[in-house]
Amino acid sequence: MNRENTASSLPAADVHFKSSQKDLHQDAALRAQLSYPINLMESDKRDGMISLRTSCIKEIKRKLKDIAAKKFPWHEVLLGSGLTFAGIIAGALGTGNNAPSIWIWTIFPILSVACLLSYFFLRFWDGNNKAEIANSILEQLPKDDEIQKAENEIR
Repeated sequence: MNRENTASSLPAADVHFKSSQKDLHQDAALRAQLSYPINLMESDKRDGMISLRTSCIKEIKRKLKDIAAKKFPWHEVLLGSGLTFAGIIAGALGTGNNAPSIWIWTIFPILSVACLLSYFFLRFWDGNNKAEIANSILEQLPKDDEIQKAENEIR
């Protein structure tokens, strides 16, 4: 194990004491400054820096947490229910069951159409909502020309 690259064995610090003759006569405390050499990875040396306001970062994190939040997939329940009701109707048609059943010929078609329409509306709203959040995040991030400028400053 190379002990020079671990946090427990840092290289010796350069210690600088700053004082003046005037400070020594007035019982002032000496000031010491410690400095350590920092080794950067090659990928970090070629990377540029762009400043972002902390409020911008907090807002982006909040929006991303909203997207990533695990929510119960109601749209999937509606899809499953709608297709189940449609399957019951198709099964009754396939068997040639012409018995007048209020459930099969009246209620299940209404429930099937209602569930499938609700599914499509929920999917459409959910997809648009995520697209709006993504566009608002992209507006808050630095523009491409600012990123290119920071990359050019490094080279």
